[in-house]
Amino acid sequence: MTGNLGTYIVFLLGILVGMLLGNKDFRYKFFKGLRGFIGQLGKGARDYNQRYMGRRGSEPGRYVPPSENRPEVQHIYKRVHENKVCPTCEGSGRVFKKVSPLQEGAPGVKPVPITCPECNGEGRVWD
Repeated sequence: MTGNLGTYIVFLLGILVGMLLGNKDFRYKFFKGLRGFIGQLGKGARDYNQRYMGRRGSEPGRYVPPSENRPEVQHIYKRVHENKVCPTCEGSGRVFKKVSPLQEGAPGVKPVPITCPECNGEGRVWD
């Protein structure tokens, strides 16, 4: 039996939709089962989350007030990167568009300036 898997999937979905539209009893049982399945997914996620947090399923969490003897935290900020002149355009913000080696220096060919792709025309980059 050869065929396309997509064809079989569309065929089965068509049967399912036909059953849902045509049979009230099947529709009732299908959505009741689907509701239970989705509810079990949510319950499993809640249980997993409570287990991950370190609590039991039925035990409520206890509030622990913050202690008054907190250590003093000092943040030290150090500048690691600095703004320097762009090595591509050397601070001008413009570079010449590349041409083929045969056209370089040929009479009548003018170089076309474009915005520097490294610094976006600012002339400076962060290292």
